Amino acid sequence: KLTHDPLTALDPHQEPSPAAIHLLRKEVYANCRAIFKEGTTFGHLGLIMPPAEHLILQGHAYVPAEYPDIPVYANEPDTAVRQGWEATYKTDLHEYTKEATLTTLLKNQLLEAIPDTYTAILQDPIQGYGDVTPRQILAHVFDTFGTIEPEDLEENMARLDAPWDPTTSIHEVFTVANQC
Repeated sequence: KLTHDPLTALDPHQEPSPAAIHLLRKEVYANCRAIFKEGTTFGHLGLIMPPAEHLILQGHAYVPAEYPDIPVYANEPDTAVRQGWEATYKTDLHEYTKEATLTTLLKNQLLEAIPDTYTAILQDPIQGYGDVTPRQILAHVFDTFGTIEPEDLEENMARLDAPWDPTTSIHEVFTVANQC
């Protein structure tokens, strides 16, 4: 189960703001972290996070699952050995399938949340988005629209300077400050 399904969609009638792109990234990261992966405390975050950032965060590179080799019984091993090979194969196949499914889900979520106008440059004329990874999609929109500009900082300052209405919860004030 993904934490954010669907993702918060970008407004198709205006260029995405850095805040909207950062929220999109946060939601996709949460979805990746929600799916367990053996040997990591961050789930499948390495599927979407840039490798250098993941290396710093996790302390080792993300190793994607590979399609496992089908066991071959050349010398007819005994039953216990064969069962061990088959169990390993099934486990490896399950991990590969889980990762491939998650990759497809993330890609579909991103393509639904981001108007085609902002991702069309990534499409192949014949295969569409067939060879495009969710990491590439997110990196593209982040690099294109995620940079915080001086006017974005000014908007944040204006939100922070807005008078506080004492009838609202102080928690709202802290939430707005945290968002800014």
